[in-house]
Amino acid sequence: MATSVLFVLGLFVSGLNGCKENVCLKKEIVNRTLILYCRVYELGLSIEFHHPKGVVFGDCPAPIRKKNSKLAFRCDNNIIQNLKTNITTLTVEDIDKYNVSGEWICTHGSYPDAITIPVYELHNVQSSKDDSCKTQTTAGLMGFFIFTTLVSVVFNGVLLWKRRTRRAEEEACDTCDTLLTCTICTMCEKLYCGICFPVHLKYYPYHTMCRIEHFFTCKDVVYCKNCSEKTATNVCKECRRVLCRFCGNTHKCNRGKLKELNLELRRVRSKTKQCNADEIEHIETCEISTDVRICGMAFISDCRIVVGDNNNHKLVIFKGKNLEFVHDLDYEPRGMAPVTGNEIAVTFADQYKIHIYNITNKDAELTRLINFKEEKYLEKLKPFSISYDKNRFVVEAGEGEDGCIVLLDDEGAWLKTIHIKNNLVHFCGHTIRMALDMVRGGDTLNDGHIFISAMSRKSVSCIDLKGNEIWTIPLTDPRGIVVIQEETKSKKNIIVASKACSAIFRLNRNDRKDDVLLAKGDVIYPRYIAYHAENSLLCVHVTTDTHEQQLLLYSYHDIVNVSYHDERKD
Repeated sequence: MATSVLFVLGLFVSGLNGCKENVCLKKEIVNRTLILYCRVYELGLSIEFHHPKGVVFGDCPAPIRKKNSKLAFRCDNNIIQNLKTNITTLTVEDIDKYNVSGEWICTHGSYPDAITIPVYELHNVQSSKDDSCKTQTTAGLMGFFIFTTLVSVVFNGVLLWKRRTRRAEEEACDTCDTLLTCTICTMCEKLYCGICFPVHLKYYPYHTMCRIEHFFTCKDVVYCKNCSEKTATNVCKECRRVLCRFCGNTHKCNRGKLKELNLELRRVRSKTKQCNADEIEHIETCEISTDVRICGMAFISDCRIVVGDNNNHKLVIFKGKNLEFVHDLDYEPRGMAPVTGNEIAVTFADQYKIHIYNITNKDAELTRLINFKEEKYLEKLKPFSISYDKNRFVVEAGEGEDGCIVLLDDEGAWLKTIHIKNNLVHFCGHTIRMALDMVRGGDTLNDGHIFISAMSRKSVSCIDLKGNEIWTIPLTDPRGIVVIQEETKSKKNIIVASKACSAIFRLNRNDRKDDVLLAKGDVIYPRYIAYHAENSLLCVHVTTDTHEQQLLLYSYHDIVNVSYHDERKD
């Protein structure tokens, strides 16, 4: 915090030109050598330089700031990172060999900035320089250091005290200091969020990471994984269980070695606020067979829950906690979405089809069929994830470079193809979840938003129907996502599950402020979620510690002007 305050105030005095909010990428060409400067306001995440061809040309792991650590170090042969200036420098010595013309992108975590290098500049200019990320004059540079030194003398003690106080009250990632911790390295004894720990393992592959979901309980103590009563003080490096001293003495693991960690001294507090207990009420639990592999679920109007099973090629229909009936499918289902009334849409990727079923009392009747191979703009695209709102479908279609999102009307006619900008998602086949929110009474082709839970990108994004990014936030292992159309007391309209965090989060669709709706102890490894607007019911698919599957049904008490009671029909 101190670094960011001093740096931002210093920028004001020294007259730095602005860039994007989080990342600033500038270039310099000297003697046929390209130099890229990537500056961020507070360096805490990994840095990647992307070549115009779309490949990662160079990267640097998230820095670990220690008291006596070097302020500048070399990440690679051609990358140097300076922790004092927060600038990472990439040098490309032979610009003809690497064909450097085009758009280069630098990312700090999930925050990007881009710069284009025209072909004519490479051929006609021996030396070109872009200084907009640097100070403009020597006087500005001197002013920067004088000003930051004065501010440091006055405020450093106060800021340091605040930082120590905050560390005593909450436990965020030791690297980015932003996201909530979910793992601990038994070698470094440092805490990592789900974004930073894969980067740590990439550069230190022999280190052992232990996932600690206990942190999402927002409690002060990490309890023993074995007895669940005493404070955990050790972790087994083989089975990665956190144990108290007593259980650690009797713990047997073939090659396991216990490592003592100072867990009881960590006051684990989440930066993300926990919602009030009276905002959500657990109603009942539905047990799911272990051979069922859920690919989606949806509420229909009469409050029954329809589950897609792509392992056994079935639709499984529940009424409350009771299994009502099972409908056999001819193909493997991949995605599912509620439509209107008792209708659901199911995608069959290998058949290039979407089936619309009406769920009756004892069967699922096929009412409409959407065949992608019969549509000119869809014939080569497989349908995966799907969402529906106000007579419109959005479908995750295609894989790899052909991947996109398509907008269809409720009869399946193609309306437009949406190519997502800024590489927000990887189209790998059902690795994203979507929630469509069309504007009532607006332009049916352009007025709406798509909220995307991207597992491979570890982020949740909001885009418009032209593919433009509205906002993106990092989130560890995001899964199911739903939009609440009604006005809410909390002002949060997006509900998203995080499997690795064992938590359900709520987001405000406009300012992205979030809180924790359900956490460890309430839900374990949540994946799919469904919402019934009329009766304010929320269903969460979870997997227990014993690998059993459950559907947890909740009454959601956050809707304005709603009398909450169980209105499910008998």
